Amino acid sequence: MSIETALTYEVTNDETVSELIGSRFYPIGEVPTSAARPYATYQKISGIGHRHQVGASGLHQARYQINVYADTGASADAVRDALYALLGRFVGNMGEEGSQVAVKLAAIEDDNVSFESPASAKQRGTQIRTMDLIVWHEE
Repeated sequence: MSIETALTYEVTNDETVSELIGSRFYPIGEVPTSAARPYATYQKISGIGHRHQVGASGLHQARYQINVYADTGASADAVRDALYALLGRFVGNMGEEGSQVAVKLAAIEDDNVSFESPASAKQRGTQIRTMDLIVWHEE
């Protein structure tokens, strides 16, 4: 199982997060135009496989950006807070039973708040919360 699949499984199967966004956790660029808010996206920013003197260590570090999109600041904050509670200091197996990824540490860094103005007066603006997730996992 890839770390992205494991991450998606954890987010969409967490009771608190799924109460807020259901299964609306998408790879960036794959959000359906009909997606209800709030929802969240993720994208891999960087990754590196660590090595030692005799070769690959089997440990990989990946950085993901997670964005939350909502109609209100309170809704965006609630999703962000639920994601923090789930992923803020995650250690253990991530993903579906039987095909999990061993995560040595997942931690959230950086936290940004922004607002996207509406395209017209008839639309609502979008509250956005952005965070970086660093995941150390076995390959």
